[in-house]
Amino acid sequence: SDYNMILDVFKTASSISFLFGVAIAIVLYFMSSFIALSCFHNIEMVAVLKLFSVALPYFALLQVSAELSRGFKTTKYAVITENLLFPFLQIFLLFVFNEFGYNFFSAVYSFVFSVIICSLFMLLTVHNQIQNFMGPRKITKFIEQSWNYILPTNWKPILTYSLPLTPFGLLFLGGNSMDIFMLNVFTNSTEVGEYAAAARWVTFFLMIVTALNFIFGPLIAGKLGTNQMENVKMLYGTATRWMLFMTLPVSIFFILSRDPMMFLFGEQFVQFGPTVLLILSIGGLLTALSGSGGLLFVLSGHQYIELGMLSLYLLSSVLLNLLLIPEYGITGAAFATIFSNMVTVITRIVLIHRYLRIHPFSAHMFMPVVFFVILNAA
Repeated sequence: SDYNMILDVFKTASSISFLFGVAIAIVLYFMSSFIALSCFHNIEMVAVLKLFSVALPYFALLQVSAELSRGFKTTKYAVITENLLFPFLQIFLLFVFNEFGYNFFSAVYSFVFSVIICSLFMLLTVHNQIQNFMGPRKITKFIEQSWNYILPTNWKPILTYSLPLTPFGLLFLGGNSMDIFMLNVFTNSTEVGEYAAAARWVTFFLMIVTALNFIFGPLIAGKLGTNQMENVKMLYGTATRWMLFMTLPVSIFFILSRDPMMFLFGEQFVQFGPTVLLILSIGGLLTALSGSGGLLFVLSGHQYIELGMLSLYLLSSVLLNLLLIPEYGITGAAFATIFSNMVTVITRIVLIHRYLRIHPFSAHMFMPVVFFVILNAA
């Protein structure tokens, strides 16, 4: 019922994320030459990185406004914008720019314009959701006090809570991309391409976990807000079971059909690609076992612990990749990825039990896991 805080969260979250995006975009723009030559070994990437830097603040705005929309316990508007409008608009603009002769840059231009349009549309949608939630009388009252309507008045407590969360995206992206980055340093482009092709399939695990976190996040937040820890425990366990049951068949399919799946990319991808896909598919289940653990830490006010978890993930990924890639190549990178993930997942589960006195496991998980082990052993 704190309508002023609802508006302040909207204004603070959207403006701060956009400003952070602008700051990172400026860094990316001026470091584009260094990144293109040192990481990608391709001078043509300079122009691409500079164009993507323009889209970066709007991409941040799109992500944050979509999260704000899901805060009203509906995923409809976020799904329409992120999963339908955004990709279809990119495809449409790709053909349009290609017809005008932009060739390779058509893909870049289509992404930049699509993310700008969708971010502004999503922002307007959230604003309308807030207006509908508050009702016309409350909105009229805030508009009459124009400065209160335009500027956030409770920005200090919001920033106190949210500032530790600002590196989350970079740490998560860094941890998930460290294997590719280190392979670029220690191996050749052929091996990087083979590993990246195998890793592309494993994104299905992340899609499942992310989708379920979108569903369970607002529910867990509601129960935490009223201190109903038994319900929080039930939702945490349910989310973990759903993630495990949905990722198990995907993992089994990837493991049993890894050779033909890698052959889809070409004959040159079947030398080490199937082994990499096998290792990463087993590691993908660890993400499911973590369940909504990271989200639970953030929603319960333990955001500094989750900051430590993501830092641990990035640090262990760097160290393990440094140790294993020079000796074992892309197979070493795959093992480094799942080991760093395993360390983070186990640590997160232990700390959740310590601080919140709950865990995600139940007897219902036993038989599917046993079935998975027997099937793959056979």
